Amino acid sequence: MKKAVPFLSLILAITFTTFAQATFQNTSGSTINLNNNGGSVLELAPKPSITEVSYYYNDQFRLGTIYLKDGRKFNNYPLKYDLSKKWIEVGVDKEVKIATDEIAEWFILFKPQNAFGQTFINVSNFKINDLKSSGFMELIADGKIKLLVDTKLELKPSNYNALMGVGEKNNTIVKREVVYFAKNIELVEVPIREKDIINFFGEKKETIENYINKYKLKLKKIDDLKELVDYYNTL
Repeated sequence: MKKAVPFLSLILAITFTTFAQATFQNTSGSTINLNNNGGSVLELAPKPSITEVSYYYNDQFRLGTIYLKDGRKFNNYPLKYDLSKKWIEVGVDKEVKIATDEIAEWFILFKPQNAFGQTFINVSNFKINDLKSSGFMELIADGKIKLLVDTKLELKPSNYNALMGVGEKNNTIVKREVVYFAKNIELVEVPIREKDIINFFGEKKETIENYINKYKLKLKKIDDLKELVDYYNTL
């Protein structure tokens, strides 16, 4: 029995040493496990942060015209559209004023070599799946059916692989365009399938299909989709 005590002590010492080497906390408090059969050290992925991005539709102020609901118009003012807060920033006498969808009806951002610019309309009176919309969307085609583009901010999660040391470590915020048909007060996201787009036009769907085939329109292109909506609005 006296010989067993040193042997037991040796086992406890080895176990404690192995445990102490296997697990510890780094300076951030995260536990890092060093137990592995292949001899390599396992690394925990760092806590992702959000990469700084612009929350504006246009990063720099652009001259434009803003039309208020009370009938007033402000022409040739520097404008920026905040996609996050969904309001217009207006440069006035070296200060920045705010115009929300409660007071602004629509606005135009001028573009170089483009006499018409980009028109954005107030969509707070529209609904998406019975939910009230807000902010402004770019007007691509107008009439019985409108074609609108909404630029959204979306979070793209980190895909970093710590073992391989590859991928994006940070979460990123990206801009994504969503295209809508607007009819009456309803906003309907433009379907992916051409057949579903054709069916949207109801009793005019055969006429619409013939027009698509005749002019070989590619409805994934916004210009071709605009041409189709403009044609429908003449029927």
